[in-house]
Order: sequence, then C-alpha cells, then structure tokens
Amino acid sequence: LSLHDALPIFVLAYLATLLYTGMRPQEALDLKWKDIDFVNSTIFVQRGKTPTARRKIPMFTSHYPIIKKFYDHRKNGDYFFLTDPEEFIFTHIVITKRQGHISKYVGTRLTQDYIRNRFQPFLQAIGEEGNGDLYMLRHTHASLLINVGASLDQIMQRMGHKNINTTIKNYGHW
Repeated sequence: LSLHDALPIFVLAYLATLLYTGMRPQEALDLKWKDIDFVNSTIFVQRGKTPTARRKIPMFTSHYPIIKKFYDHRKNGDYFFLTDPEEFIFTHIVITKRQGHISKYVGTRLTQDYIRNRFQPFLQAIGEEGNGDLYMLRHTHASLLINVGASLDQIMQRMGHKNINTTIKNYGHW
C-alpha cells in the first residue's frame, strides 16, 4: 500500500507540506496559493498563530514537485478556479445538486479532523502505530533538520518559535 494509492492528491499534498516544512497543521490549512512562490521555491506563512510564526520557508527539493503537481492538477483540470491566488490551497471538491443536476463545484476547506480521519487508517494499514496526530509530521521534520546538522536557531526560525527555549523544550532532547 502506498500513500499515492491510499489518499487523494489534496491530502498527499497537505501531508507533504507538513513533513517538508515543519508547519503547524493549521498554518498549512491557512495557506493560499498567493503564499507560494514557485519561482523561488518559497512558502510564506502569513497567518501564523504569533507574529514569529509568520515566516518564509524555503521548499525542500522533494516537496516542490509534489505541491507543483497538485497545483498543475488543479489548474489544468475541472477545478481551475481553485487556483486563484486568493483561494485556500487545501480544499476538497463538493458538488452541489439542484433537482438532480449538478449546479456547481465548490472548494471546501479541509479540516484537521478530515485529514486525520484519512491519515490514521493509512498508518494502521502499513503497520505504524499512532493515532494520526498531524503534529507527528512537524516533529519528524524537526528530527530531519537535526539529523542534517541544522542548529537550534535554524530550527527555531523554520518552526516559527518565538524563542529558543520552546525549540529546546520540544526538540532539544535529540
């Protein structure tokens, strides 16, 4: 079982964004297309929970093709209207019907519960323990940064922490 077979593309793109950026789950859900600079491979977190959480995150080379493929999938398909710069990135499609006819497609924002309810069964299917807590991807990202030799200051900035003590408390034990 692979992620590509088990989960829709918008869920994959969201999970990849958490894993490759270290964003808080709600920060990623709050991203709009205008927050991504594909030319410079950068994501701007504009709606973080604190002023420090508002930050610029360079995309890893493994993340860029995933989010770009998702964007192209939306832009070149029936849901092109969901790539407007003001649209939230992580939406799913709801088809409204009126008198048995499709009247319009609507992009509905994803929620953490929606994602968790799809991610948790995937984890179980591949034999991983866990309850699908999306913060595990944020913590995995911090672990990856530590393993490649990032300093605590670099990790603090990338994770959007206000001070180094938060970073040390959460990730300093590695």
